[in-house]
Amino acid sequence: MHILGSLVYHVFRSLFVTGEKGIRLAHPFAKAFFIFSTLSLFSTGYYSSLAFLLVATMLLGAVSNGYRWLYSSSILALIPSAWYAITAYLLVLAGLPYSYGLLDIALIGLRTYTLSLLILLYASMVSPARLYNILLRIGAKRLSVAPILTWRIVPQGLVYVLESLAIGRVKGESASKRLAPAMASLLELGEYVRIASYYKIYGTPSNKIPVSTSMKYSVVLVAVSIASILLAYCIAT
Repeated sequence: MHILGSLVYHVFRSLFVTGEKGIRLAHPFAKAFFIFSTLSLFSTGYYSSLAFLLVATMLLGAVSNGYRWLYSSSILALIPSAWYAITAYLLVLAGLPYSYGLLDIALIGLRTYTLSLLILLYASMVSPARLYNILLRIGAKRLSVAPILTWRIVPQGLVYVLESLAIGRVKGESASKRLAPAMASLLELGEYVRIASYYKIYGTPSNKIPVSTSMKYSVVLVAVSIASILLAYCIAT
C-alpha cells in the first residue's frame, strides 16, 4: 500500500469506525470534565503525568473503541512525535543555541505522542447526533445537519480515496495520478447527498435525534478526571 493510502487508512480507522458506542455515549459534562482535567495534567509536563495520561488514554481507547483504533491512532501519533524529536536532535547535531539533551528530546517526543493520542481520543468522543441536538437546542437549525452530513460524507470520501489508490496500485500508476479520480468521486458523492438531503439542508429541522447515555463510561471518565486532578495537585504541591 502507498504511504498516502496507509495514512488515509489509519485516519479512517481512528476517526470514523468507532460508531455510536463506548465513550462516545458518555454524558457531555463527563466528556468536558475529562478534557479539562487531562489537559490540566498534561500542562504540568512531568514524566509521571505523561505516563499516567498515556496509559489511561491507551486503556480507554482500547476498551471503548477497540485495539484497531489503538493501533491506527498510535501510528498517527507517532508521526508528529517523531518529527519533533528528530528536529530537536538535528538541532543538537548542528550545535545551535538552545540545544536539547537526550532526556529533553525524549520528553519532547513523549509529550507530542501523548498529546496527539489524547486529541485522537477526544475526536473519537464526538457524537454527531449530540452535536445535532445541541445546535438544534441553541437555535442554529440550519447548521444542525452539518455534523451529521460531515460524518457521512468524509468517511465515504476516504473510502473512495483508498479504492482509487488500490486501483492505481493494480494498474501500476503513481498515487498522485489517482487523486483526481478520487476527488471527482467525492464531488459526485457530495452532490448526491445534497440532492437526497435537500429538505434537511435547506429546511428547518425541528426533531431531535434520540441519543442514549452510557452511565458506565460516564463514571469511568469522571473517575479518570478526578485521578488526573489529584495527580496534578500532588505534582503542584
